[in-house]
Amino acid sequence: YFYESDDAGLGDSTVCGNNADQVSGSYTDLEGNCIADDCGDDLDDNGVPDACDPDCNGDGIPDALETDCDGNGIPDECEIADGTADDCNENGVPDACDIADGTEADLNLNQIPDSCDLARGDLNLDGCVDSGDLGLLIALWGLTDPPVGDLNGDGEISAADLGLLIGNWSPCP
Repeated sequence: YFYESDDAGLGDSTVCGNNADQVSGSYTDLEGNCIADDCGDDLDDNGVPDACDPDCNGDGIPDALETDCDGNGIPDECEIADGTADDCNENGVPDACDIADGTEADLNLNQIPDSCDLARGDLNLDGCVDSGDLGLLIALWGLTDPPVGDLNGDGEISAADLGLLIGNWSPCP
């Protein structure tokens, strides 16, 4: 029970499933409180109702139970959504984790999966889209099912791929 007093303060507390007369009067909110009508589930067995656990994506599942490939305490989905982690291949896994677990190669060690470098036109994987890549594209011109360079995914190297390569032009510093 919590009764009104001149110096009552409530901080870092979970209050749930209480009757109206259990929290009565005014108090100073010292932050970090979760006050819920119903205690509900505790899926992660941490002694805190799930309604009071962090849930960055609002899906009702506590963050501690969501996939967190790098173990930093922030679910992968939330890191990707807020832009703190890249997911260039849009597989729902941060690029750094794809590289770390061997799902994606990073031969040029630029922390971008090589498949993404290739898709933007960095055909020689030097970290830039420049004349070296243009030379490779021209060398493969007209080839069907080429090993690299089919930037638009139509099965052959053509003017459409050249346009995409030029659109992604980024010379090395």
